[in-house]
Amino acid sequence: MPVTVATAPLPPPIEPPLAWVEVERLLEELRDAKLVEEDAVEAWEDKLASLEQQPSEEWYRHASLEAGDSLKEELESGLLDLERGFAKGVITTCRVPVTKLMPPSFAPAA
Repeated sequence: MPVTVATAPLPPPIEPPLAWVEVERLLEELRDAKLVEEDAVEAWEDKLASLEQQPSEEWYRHASLEAGDSLKEELESGLLDLERGFAKGVITTCRVPVTKLMPPSFAPAA
């Protein structure tokens, strides 16, 4: 006969998902290095804030984790493009135009 053990619900998580922490770290580094315009950093921070505003009980749900991973991948992709631009000499100034690092949903339509 199976035995059922009553368990208390798990407490809400204390730490945000790792992808969120990584995005925040990258944004702080960008801001400190002054490589991009402040508007670009703020646009990424707004996207991260929309995830962080969820109830903490939902932080580790599949959709939330997927959104955080996607945000991190988009930012990393933008940083790689920025790095390639510097390496090729296409980007020669320290302050990169906002559109070079804006999240896709914030980029102006072509």
